[in-house]
Amino acid sequence: MKQTSEAPIKDTMGWFTTLPIRTKQQAWFHAETLKNQGYRTLVRSTKPDGKGDWIIYYRR
Repeated sequence: MKQTSEAPIKDTMGWFTTLPIRTKQQAWFHAETLKNQGYRTLVRSTKPDGKGDWIIYYRR
């Protein structure tokens, strides 16, 4: 199942976020796609130990 960032959620700091992505590999793949579209990206885990889902923060 492929997750996309078609419905971004705007957060308070001006970054858009994707829906949670299950694996780090998928998250980094989507981050690369966003970078190729001209966005700055940050990939973060929902848990401090990195075992949660992954969320991409992005902005122009």
